[in-house]
Amino acid sequence: MTDADRTLSAKGRARRDQIIEVAGRLFGQRGYAAVSLRDIAAEVGITHPLLAHYFRGKEELLFAVMDSWRQRAERHRLIADHDPEGIPDRIVALAEENERTPGYVALFSGLAADAIDPDHPAHDRFIEQYDTVYGLLLSFFRWAEQVGRLRTGVDPRVAAQSLIALEDGAQVQWLYRPDAVDVPAIVRSYLELVLAPQA
Repeated sequence: MTDADRTLSAKGRARRDQIIEVAGRLFGQRGYAAVSLRDIAAEVGITHPLLAHYFRGKEELLFAVMDSWRQRAERHRLIADHDPEGIPDRIVALAEENERTPGYVALFSGLAADAIDPDHPAHDRFIEQYDTVYGLLLSFFRWAEQVGRLRTGVDPRVAAQSLIALEDGAQVQWLYRPDAVDVPAIVRSYLELVLAPQA
């Protein structure tokens, strides 16, 4: 929770959360560049000046949306978790939540592509995001190797990079064919391929 969140009433925090949810959905549907703060305010049902009370600009709102992704990972105990045994199940559970969150996958996939441009406001945030996820997965696969859970011949670095690439690619396919692509099942199958069964 940020300092700004702490100064808000319960009603104010709920309104702020609603703005973030709507902004994420609109950014995902239309693209970040095509959405204005006035569009978001209208969708939420508030005035533009009231929205500006919560967020000083669109970039700040974008960062709040991205911060909510980290909070989702924290809820699933994927960050700063010292119990690696359950990480595979938690990775799959997060993939399941992603599919249930309107606009999330479209927003993430669209922004990830757009933010390759070094001038994009989210460029550095995405680098940090990928570094964090890669570091987490690398630590997990190294732990799995040490305790005999990683299949023989699997490189922890390649396993971590492959899982990120697999899930990101599967999510794009899911956007086109949501009835035909099951991202959590794909992630689960990959983990079963690289991890040895528990004794």
